[in-house]
Amino acid sequence: MRGVSFLSDLPTDAQTITIHGAYVKKELREIITKVAHLDILADNISDDADLYEIGLSSLNTIHLMLAIEDHFNVEIPDPMLSRNLFQSINSLANAITQLQLDA
Repeated sequence: MRGVSFLSDLPTDAQTITIHGAYVKKELREIITKVAHLDILADNISDDADLYEIGLSSLNTIHLMLAIEDHFNVEIPDPMLSRNLFQSINSLANAITQLQLDA
């Protein structure tokens, strides 16, 4: 499954960013379901829920990072890699959106 990196081709108005953010969050939930091995269904995770508190391990964080990079065709730069990045669906979606805007 290969995602898309189309945000850089679209106007950067607030509506486009909002629509893209919803798409990214939906895709993230699918990726989390496949690689994070949490005891809760990804559809039941709120956007701001702490993924570590609900069972995300350090090993699965690495798997999640690799799946995100592959799916969204982005490379997460080393300075961005932190526990805070993987803390929630919101933090991941914001980072992905920013990386695609900067591409």
